[in-house]
Amino acid sequence: MKLKNITIIKNYGDLVVGKRADKRSPYYHCKFYVSKKIISNGYYFKSLRTTSLYDAKRLATDEYKKYLSGVVQMVTPKEKKLYYFAEQYLLNKKRRLDSNEISDKKSLVTDRNRITNSIYEFFGKDKDVSTITYHDINTYLLTHLKDLTGKTRITYKVLLQAILKFAVMDKSLDSLPIFPKLSKGQPESYIPYNDKEIQLIKVEIRRRIKSTDKVDKTNHLLYRELNDYIDFCRFAPLRPGKEILFLQHKHVEEIHGINDLKGLAIRPPTRKVKKNMQVAIGRPLLREIYVNRIVKRYPIDTGDEFLFYNYSEMRKDIDMDSMMKKITIAFTRIVKFLDLYKTVNGTRPIYSLRSTGFMDDMNQGLPIEDIAKNSNTSKEMLDSHYLITYSNSEQEKLLQKLYGKDKRNPKKQK
Repeated sequence: MKLKNITIIKNYGDLVVGKRADKRSPYYHCKFYVSKKIISNGYYFKSLRTTSLYDAKRLATDEYKKYLSGVVQMVTPKEKKLYYFAEQYLLNKKRRLDSNEISDKKSLVTDRNRITNSIYEFFGKDKDVSTITYHDINTYLLTHLKDLTGKTRITYKVLLQAILKFAVMDKSLDSLPIFPKLSKGQPESYIPYNDKEIQLIKVEIRRRIKSTDKVDKTNHLLYRELNDYIDFCRFAPLRPGKEILFLQHKHVEEIHGINDLKGLAIRPPTRKVKKNMQVAIGRPLLREIYVNRIVKRYPIDTGDEFLFYNYSEMRKDIDMDSMMKKITIAFTRIVKFLDLYKTVNGTRPIYSLRSTGFMDDMNQGLPIEDIAKNSNTSKEMLDSHYLITYSNSEQEKLLQKLYGKDKRNPKKQK
């Protein structure tokens, strides 16, 4: 906004007072630069509601001091508002749906409702994203959403993170604010599949490979790869989900002899517990799958090809969420068909294959510390999620086998 009859206020930066050049107001106005990150044109402009130059100078210096102390609430430009980045998120999701990158159309409506009815209600549509603090997020997730289950609150947390990521990409935020840790509530038990059940599942997969028309390339490849995918989920120190989908050839190296073990050293791209990358020796079956099946199926030139569902055949224009959903649906369809999905202790999703590997290691008497380290988890997590499916007597025997008598509770020793 242009001013006329400008008077410069000395010792206060570029603070000036003057009257509007368009003569729309008889009052004096103040103007000074604050930054384009705060206001779109970078200048703070305000009417001082006085026709006296003497009073205008005094009021202008007060406004400048308030700005420096943080008392003045700057007008948030469109590009800084929570509303702007929420719309960017929704538009991006709609684009992905239109291009068939993701298939769950209901999720767009669900996200829009959650944003409108919950996030805007708490933060406000015009909230400046740069002012959102850990305290705000913590209050929102743990107080505003206190009536929701832990698992549902996590979906709101993920949604808010996704929106703020657009602000980071836009450089309106230097980095994502810290989010509080949330719990899904009761420990979720992953009931393992035994060897006989695994064999039944793989027989059914092979039957479907043979019966699937090769012209229908997507399903044919899906079942063919799922056969090897199951063994990796079962024996590798990886979670059956995105973690294994991100696994590349360069993350797996052949090991010919470490402590008289032969197999593969698997170095996942991310680690949950340990920051340093621990070598985890795989089983001979992993070497068989990797060297004699996957490598021969997809010759490695650069080391950048993914182990499963490589870009050339399965991953082109498909995002990880969509691919994981396809895998989960295929696996769940098979185990439900074989009537293996539900037990008296609960359901068994594809994640239960990780539990299968844990139980196999535990029953062989492997040290619990090694299992936890190589499996990217903690001893407490193994106790709470992977041992609770046993009866009390069976659990006590297994714990004693793993830890030694009262090893976890030295005070109880006589």
